[in-house]
Amino acid sequence: MLLSWRISYVDANELKKTDIALPASYEGDSSAQDEIAEGSPYFDNSTISWIETKRRALAGDIVALGAYIDGLMGDLEAISDHNQSYVKLYLGLGESKYYGTEALHRLRFSLDLPITKRRFRFILESEDEEAENSVDQESTRSSLSEESGEDGINASFRLLFDARHWDRLSFDWGLKANLDPDIFSRARGIRSWSLSEKWSLTFSPELFWYESRGAGARSSFDFDRLVGDFYLLRLQSSVVWYERYGHRRYVQNLAFFHDINQRRALEYSFGFSADERQHHTVVSEYFAQIRYRRNLYKGWFFYQLNIGTTFPREYEYKTNPFIGIRFEILLSDDL
Repeated sequence: MLLSWRISYVDANELKKTDIALPASYEGDSSAQDEIAEGSPYFDNSTISWIETKRRALAGDIVALGAYIDGLMGDLEAISDHNQSYVKLYLGLGESKYYGTEALHRLRFSLDLPITKRRFRFILESEDEEAENSVDQESTRSSLSEESGEDGINASFRLLFDARHWDRLSFDWGLKANLDPDIFSRARGIRSWSLSEKWSLTFSPELFWYESRGAGARSSFDFDRLVGDFYLLRLQSSVVWYERYGHRRYVQNLAFFHDINQRRALEYSFGFSADERQHHTVVSEYFAQIRYRRNLYKGWFFYQLNIGTTFPREYEYKTNPFIGIRFEILLSDDL
C-alpha cells in the first residue's frame, strides 16, 4: 500500500517532499533538521563521505544509462527530459501466526527512456509498479512483503497523451519476459478534483489485456481530507475485474496518515477485501495495521516497521497477527 498521500510519500512511496505547502510555522523536529544538515551521528565523517560518493556514482550511472540510450534511439532534446529511472532494494524480515517467518527481499528497477518524442517512451521495469500497488495486491498484507507478483521484466512502448482535464493518460504495448512470455497492452488515466477546501477526489481507471489472462479493468477512487496541518484521512474504494474468469475483487480501505516531521510518518489503516465469482461475493480478508516509516539518510535509505493483524477467510477469519521490518535503498538522481 502506501506511505503516499497526494501530499505524497512515494512507494516510487518514500518520504518525499509534499505537494501541499507546509505552514510557515512548521519547523519539524529540530534534531531531525540538524541530522539532515550535518549527516548521521552514527558514522564518522570519512565513512559518510565514502557512502555518499558511492551513492551518487551509482545513481548517476542509472540515469546516465537512460540518457545514453536516448541518444542512440533518436531525439537528443529528450535527454534533458525528466528521467524517472531508479533502482530500489528491499531487505527485511516478517513473522505472522499462520504464515510463519518470511525473509523479505526484492530488487526492483525501472528505466524510463524517451525516444523520438517527449511523449513516446520505452520502458524497462522489473515489475509493473502501478499494478503492484493496485487492488489485486492490496489484500496480501498477511504475506507482509507487499511486493507480490511474478518474476520477470516488462518491456513496453508507452505513449503519453496531452489531455486537458486529466493528470495523466497513457497507452502501453509490450511484453512481459519470463519463463512463459506474455504480450500485453493497457490504457491508464488519472484525474483529480478539488471537492472543497478540505476534500479532494482522485479517480484512477485502467483497461488491460494480457495474452495469458485476457481482458480486464481496474479502477480506484481516493477521497482525501486534510485534518489540520499534518494529518490526512483517506477513504479508498477499488475494484479489479477479469473477463475471462468472471472474477471481481473489491477492496475498501480507510487510512489515517500522520506527518510527524520531514523524516518520519505514521499510517493507520483498516479495511477488507472481497471476491465475486458467478454472482456470489464473499469477504476474503479483514485487515488492520500500523505502519511507521523513517527516512534514515538523505532520502535514499529508509526503515519501515509494520504491525497489525489480518482475519483471512482460509483460516475461518481467525486472528492472524503479524510484524514486519525492512530496510530500503533507493538509487535515483531525483532525490
